[in-house]
Amino acid sequence: MEIRSAIPFAYLLLAAFLIGAAVAGAWLIAHAVRRRKLRRGLGGLALLLASAGVAVTNVLAEGATDLNPRIASEAVLRGVWTAPHVALEVRDRGQYVCRGTGCGEVGASGRWARVGDFEVELVPDIIGHATAHRPLRLRVIERHGRLQLTRAFSDPDTWDGEILVEQIPPAG
Repeated sequence: MEIRSAIPFAYLLLAAFLIGAAVAGAWLIAHAVRRRKLRRGLGGLALLLASAGVAVTNVLAEGATDLNPRIASEAVLRGVWTAPHVALEVRDRGQYVCRGTGCGEVGASGRWARVGDFEVELVPDIIGHATAHRPLRLRVIERHGRLQLTRAFSDPDTWDGEILVEQIPPAG
């Protein structure tokens, strides 16, 4: 469980809470050992392990996510990107095709372009008299060695952590 927040001092409060829980757990264990009531120490052990687990999980998750991956060229972005109910195929010459029930915002096809170092803009084709789709700006991130697209953000603390699609690595 990765904890993210845009609230000022949220990480400081979380750290203080986790340290407090760990200290309380250690105190409960020590108190149970001194009084030779080891069953009472189980609650302290659970508290200590839970706080340590949350801290370790967040440190590992943070290290596995690169919000500014190196993208050598647009060729790196071409290919198939998937998620449940959607397959986005990013093609040559700035074209894309989307298949599945999750293609609402990007439409069935359109144009794409790299914007800056870490963002991609998808511009859906307008078909018939449908309401014009707005361009969608997405951020390229790397998590556990795989490229993923998420909604664009300017401040990493405001990122909601939602992954829209993940690139399928080329075979070979």
